[in-house]
Amino acid sequence: MITSSIKKLSPHPHLFVYGIILIGIFLRLYHIDRALGGGDENQVLLEFAYYPIEHIITTYAHGTGGHHILHTICLRLMISLFGDENSLAIRFPAFIAGICYLWMIYKTTFFIFESKATARLALLATALNPIHIYYSQTARGYSFLMFFAILVMYAALKLNQNHDRVKWGSAFVVSMVLLIYTMPLSTLYCIAFAGW
Repeated sequence: MITSSIKKLSPHPHLFVYGIILIGIFLRLYHIDRALGGGDENQVLLEFAYYPIEHIITTYAHGTGGHHILHTICLRLMISLFGDENSLAIRFPAFIAGICYLWMIYKTTFFIFESKATARLALLATALNPIHIYYSQTARGYSFLMFFAILVMYAALKLNQNHDRVKWGSAFVVSMVLLIYTMPLSTLYCIAFAGW
């Protein structure tokens, strides 16, 4: 029922998809420049991001917990380039990853279900979901994790369908390595894929 309503709303399917992505961008931009330090941001900023890059790369747990390594490296680079008070720059890596995984969710859903209406519904649900919005505007690596996880899945599906093995095999390996490097606990995700 919902998918038939989406079909009726969308005489130009690409315009609908781009419109939803634009809505997702605007929702993620809203209030992204708030003061730094809410929630998990305090921990990653105080215990990791302001330290030298050598400390970030070689230390996973320090003080009260761990960090999303690849994302923290990006945070350190943004702080070096734009200063430690620029909340927009510090949250920018999470924001970009959040926008990129919107597109990957659409592509992956379409690949699995072969239905544009279902893919649009998945995109709409993700674009409007408050948790996804929050993770895309917080200086933590959750949006990196979601982007690399969906990219791993998409590459695995392409490999399973015997698409270009070099291209999608490389995409699978690189995204899996980046997923694990973002958060070592993602090894469990790798084990699940190996079982599949």
